[in-house]
Amino acid sequence: MIRLSEILKKEELIQKAKREKGTDRAEEKGKKEEPSPLDTTARKALFANGMVVNLNQQQQQQQGLLTAAFAAEIEMSSRKSEEAKTPNLIVAPTSERNINEFYNEMLIFVRRLMQEYKNKTYISIYKIEGLVKELINILSKECGELLLLTLESTRRNYLYAHTANTAILGAKFLIEEKFKYEDILAFTIGIFLHDLGMIDYIEIANQPRKLEKREFDDIKKHVRNTIDYLRAAGDDFLPNRKDEIIEIIHQHHTNVDGSGYPEEKVDVERINYFARVLRVIDSYEAMTHPRSWRDAYSPALAVDELARLKKTCYDVSVIKKFIDIFSVYPIGTIVKLNTQEVGRVCRTYKELPTRPAVEVLFDFENKKVSERRIIDLASTPMLSIVEVLEKLPT
Repeated sequence: MIRLSEILKKEELIQKAKREKGTDRAEEKGKKEEPSPLDTTARKALFANGMVVNLNQQQQQQQGLLTAAFAAEIEMSSRKSEEAKTPNLIVAPTSERNINEFYNEMLIFVRRLMQEYKNKTYISIYKIEGLVKELINILSKECGELLLLTLESTRRNYLYAHTANTAILGAKFLIEEKFKYEDILAFTIGIFLHDLGMIDYIEIANQPRKLEKREFDDIKKHVRNTIDYLRAAGDDFLPNRKDEIIEIIHQHHTNVDGSGYPEEKVDVERINYFARVLRVIDSYEAMTHPRSWRDAYSPALAVDELARLKKTCYDVSVIKKFIDIFSVYPIGTIVKLNTQEVGRVCRTYKELPTRPAVEVLFDFENKKVSERRIIDLASTPMLSIVEVLEKLPT
């Protein structure tokens, strides 16, 4: 699997090649339209760095992996947008590209947000609304593929993916709960910004062991660092919701009993509802990904852990809604059926939380299947899930 670090390295090489070869014709001629990733000049720049790819083959073979041509397109688009300081990120209609590309655009955007946080600049936070609007549009439709991408293993570059994944899950939660569009938009923008300060402590967070108390105390400072950065962004940044977004970020590590950080004790009645939602979703996302000192939880096991810690860490009502929305067996859960076949949950049903659709990956003899087959348990009452597996058979 190609790592995000390799992708980002290629992105930097592409940018260098364009400067040397003068391939950015759109900038030179002042054109408004974005250059095509398939345009001949762009391909020459890619070829100069040994990155010519077959896009059709890449899209079929890779999930959640950025094609070199797409990286070039994003870089060119970003440079033009940053110079113009447009209020929103310009994004292509969903119908014109696949979900993998959109997911990777989210990763690159989060990376830029964190770079600007380090540099104390504020270009991308003024463009974030456009990206979030497209995310909401995608999640308002069939979005199983995007939810599955949130389980991509990104151990070395986890911080970018954690932000993107949490935004996906949080937006989906509010959409299913039928909140007002303005609330969904503001909450999701807040999620994209909630962990910016963590980049200050990434070396500590990546230690190959559990953290010592002094290290964890340092990491706790990321919340206040993030808030200080957002307060300095100016009054014209989301003027009607900025204070609420800051409150959500301030409380997203506050437990339902009032404990947590950065404040050691908070009046329970003062905990923002959206902060309670983010507390649950942020934890679920973290559980379902590996850390240097532990393996990832399966989605189903993570749900069990959330339920176990209700009333002390997590709001019971939020937990119930989370399970109602994402199922007892969330998308990506590996399960064994009573036929002894093994598969991955690919679709869930709100009204039938224990009977999802399962893509069969291994047959009853534990052999990998060659053709894609989906069993919809909602319409096959004789079949059922008998076991949740932590990983696929070898």
